[in-house]
Amino acid sequence: MLNVLLLGVVSLFADLQSEIIFPLLPLFITQEFGLSTLAFLHMASGLAIRPGSIVAGLLWDRWQGAGAFAFGAACAALAAVGILYYDFTRTRRPAGRKLRNA
Repeated sequence: MLNVLLLGVVSLFADLQSEIIFPLLPLFITQEFGLSTLAFLHMASGLAIRPGSIVAGLLWDRWQGAGAFAFGAACAALAAVGILYYDFTRTRRPAGRKLRNA
């Protein structure tokens, strides 16, 4: 029962993270990288979806469902920490402040 509850909490935070960052992503991409938003999103999805699908399939075959979901949640948490670290070390201030002053 505890595993199901913890999986639900991790899933909630992962979903909140993606829902919060998605509306801000186009603004960040155009300001920081100077690319068109559509071009960058297509490139990123093309680079991420195929290898991710292959790895997820291999994990599912090896560890069944729970192991694959746990590994995916750990990768999502690690990526979120990496994004925050990059933003704080690059700008020395929180991400929201940069958008408010734009």
